[in-house]
Amino acid sequence: MKTVTEIISWLNTPGHVKCTLIDIKDVVTKLTPKTEEDVYFSSAVYNNNDNLSYIPIINGGLNFSESLSIDGNISSGFGSLELTNAGGAYDYFLDYIWKRRPVKIYLGDITWPKSDFVMIFDGLIEDLASTNESTLVISLFDKLQRLNDNISETNLSTTEYSQNTEQTLLPLLFGECFNVQPLLVDNGSSLDGGQVYMYHNGPAKGIIEVRDNGNPIEVDEDITTGTFTLQTGPRGTITCSAQGSTPYNNTVAGIITTLVKNYGVEINRFTDAEINFAEFTNNSKVGIYCKDRTNILDACSQLARSVNSGLVCPSITLEANGTVSASKLKLVELKEPSGTAKYTFTDASMVEGSLSVTQTFPIRTVLKLSYCKNYTVQTSIVAGLNPTINFSQEYLFADFSDETLQELYKDNGTVEPDETLLIVESEAQTELTKRKNLWSKPRFLITATYLPEHIFVQLGDIVSIQSTRFNLSVAKKGIVFSLNRDWLSGMIEIGVLV
Repeated sequence: MKTVTEIISWLNTPGHVKCTLIDIKDVVTKLTPKTEEDVYFSSAVYNNNDNLSYIPIINGGLNFSESLSIDGNISSGFGSLELTNAGGAYDYFLDYIWKRRPVKIYLGDITWPKSDFVMIFDGLIEDLASTNESTLVISLFDKLQRLNDNISETNLSTTEYSQNTEQTLLPLLFGECFNVQPLLVDNGSSLDGGQVYMYHNGPAKGIIEVRDNGNPIEVDEDITTGTFTLQTGPRGTITCSAQGSTPYNNTVAGIITTLVKNYGVEINRFTDAEINFAEFTNNSKVGIYCKDRTNILDACSQLARSVNSGLVCPSITLEANGTVSASKLKLVELKEPSGTAKYTFTDASMVEGSLSVTQTFPIRTVLKLSYCKNYTVQTSIVAGLNPTINFSQEYLFADFSDETLQELYKDNGTVEPDETLLIVESEAQTELTKRKNLWSKPRFLITATYLPEHIFVQLGDIVSIQSTRFNLSVAKKGIVFSLNRDWLSGMIEIGVLV
């Protein structure tokens, strides 16, 4: 494969004949019997040494967009490809099953061997459709959609417990959680004890405290099955605080790694080679309890939002040695830009007239952050049973307000809390300070189209931007917030949060 430097030089040099190669795996071409085949498309007749038969019908596309979200919601990348279908020659493709099939797209010179082509997209097919009689369109999305799946469908009917109800899912607990309501899985042999409760379906680190209507009680614990057995009959609601799945991890990156590698009903899991959290350094403690059907993407989003971060899966990954690799999961933390800039954007590397302020982000004069989620709100507990705990409220809160800013921006000071899965007060305060530093001053999204030298920029990169316009005469640091790569022209539209 050509190096990044060689590809940029090639894109900058006119006269080359660009060629696109698309490799699609496991397309269902026949249902009875089920037949899966790999399908190959190209933008020109291409002779290669791999004995692959490329159909030369690509006639458009190769624009791929990626973006972050200021509220930490999952933001998928997407794009599309157009295929020539003159006279309906490839109408039969509409009978194939393309959905969620792996696709890799390569770009290079028509004279190169395939081994020199650079991968420019690694993701999934959303589907294939037709926009007119002579064109088929393949819509694409990134590999995050592999996580659009339930964490688990394992229910009590799969166990030998006496309370095996087919519709009752077994709970899962990751990290540390407060006051969850475990699942009664066995009624026991008598009303005086023996009832078995499960807080995590599998080996767990262990229980912090079990409570009967708020009153701490002694139990017999089995950490190999994530269960405990009552020594006396329950008098009220049984709850517990516990540390879940082992090998134990209570950070955002750690729990997300566990979820994407080990859980999911469909076998769409990520391997270690597809995960790149090395640059994510936030180790705040979190926990999540899943007692009902929970989507993996939703769980990952909740965890990432807790530290003002987003889970992304770029179309390509730029490795530390300057090479391009297949797409890898990445966590991007939104905070005040600092540190060494990876790139410097100036007017000289910009398409003239393309610079604009595409979004102004609102000043936040008040912030309220929830933490230490109480999974079982209990308003009827008798005061004094466990006086150090308030069971009647769902969260504890960390607050910030600036009356000067409220007056300046005519803000009434009311705000909905940002819900998090943080569990430690000091770390919630640190997170509050981070968000205050980011959003208590004007922030803008500065967008421009840049030359091929920046085409390998990645979401979350810290950059420096300088221009004669928009108060950028003195360079400002920013975070790469959005990307739109046009591989055919070599140009890239980049949005920077400053």
